[in-house]
Amino acid sequence: YTASFDGFVRDASSGGGIDPLTIIFSAGNSGTSGLTRPKVAKNVIAVAASENLRPTLPNSGGSTGAADNLEQIPDFSSRGLAADGRIKPDVTAPGDAVTGGRSGSDPLFGNIDIYHRVSSGTSHAAPQVAGAAALFTQFWKNSHSGQNPSPSLVKAAIINSAVEMTGAGATQAMPNGSEGWGRVNLRFLLDPAAARYFVDDTDTRSILSDTGDRVVFTGRIADETKPLKITIAWSDPPGAAQPALVNDLDLVVYVGGTPYRGNVFS
Repeated sequence: YTASFDGFVRDASSGGGIDPLTIIFSAGNSGTSGLTRPKVAKNVIAVAASENLRPTLPNSGGSTGAADNLEQIPDFSSRGLAADGRIKPDVTAPGDAVTGGRSGSDPLFGNIDIYHRVSSGTSHAAPQVAGAAALFTQFWKNSHSGQNPSPSLVKAAIINSAVEMTGAGATQAMPNGSEGWGRVNLRFLLDPAAARYFVDDTDTRSILSDTGDRVVFTGRIADETKPLKITIAWSDPPGAAQPALVNDLDLVVYVGGTPYRGNVFS
């Protein structure tokens, strides 16, 4: 089932063409019991929940208390890692004490007035990331003759611009199995003043065709007073067994001759 969704990201149609699709899932509301399928799929973006800033509204409760701290992860948000050690969930967005229009008879976590009610869950966090993905897609299309970015570029951009959380439930250094690579931040994702460089996978796919192949990019740090973040993501073919990874790509950044390896933050 999980492998099927990895395939859908690479090609979501049954026709003869290749039609990639960015797929975003809620991480689930099982807490430390873990993520359910297909949330651990390699190519989807799985979204954990952070708290909100709505302390006067009914929330999920639990050890983190009222929804009053974006840095905290509520107890219900499903934790990773994936069974083969991959980082899941991928990112986080507010999912505790989220408000919306009233529909149907189920009061969810409580009715606020005759028009609105409140609820909590990672299903409320995931649509925010879907919106962020849609905005980045439009941002990309505006400067690339209407062409869509690949799902892996969307995923890399969202991960790259996320911010580390520091509250209860997210005290480990990122990336980790609670917050992934951090809470999504649209200001960083779409900041027109940021110095950034994107490489979509269509530019390198023909080069990385055999074991041992590599691609080298050279540049300079535009502003040494600001952080430098480099992210690689790829849409991997569906796996048949554990570990699920088919292609193992490694990122190494050299600054002044010093190597910095992907995810090795020490």
